Amino acid sequence: MIHTGWNSNDPEVARYNDPKHIIRIAEIFAQLKIVISRYFWPKVEYCYNLTKSLGNIYFDTSGLADDEVIKKTGLEKIVKVLTETTNERPDSLLFGTDYANCDIKKHINLIRSLKISNDDREEIFYGNANKIFRLIV
Repeated sequence: MIHTGWNSNDPEVARYNDPKHIIRIAEIFAQLKIVISRYFWPKVEYCYNLTKSLGNIYFDTSGLADDEVIKKTGLEKIVKVLTETTNERPDSLLFGTDYANCDIKKHINLIRSLKISNDDREEIFYGNANKIFRLIV
């Protein structure tokens, strides 16, 4: 798992976790499963479009329902990229909440708000993580 996106106090640090660097690792280590946390917020569309063709890259929703992330990224963009990910690569999206101070209910409601099937929603909440991390034998 690679934490991506801005740092609240120093957005410049995002240059070090830009998905363009992750692509190189994913190509060299094609069997390595890489989870991009936070979709490189606020550039969520850039992140997904740059990395979606690599089958060993996955995404989690950590932090995407946080007020600061929504304010700087835009809820419409976040919903769009999560829906697009689910429609194009339903096995690649994992539910996440980020840190202990986040509002978990907001993160749950973000996923519930997506116009996707209940089966896809269940996969996001737990099915995909079970498969990727082999949590259930």
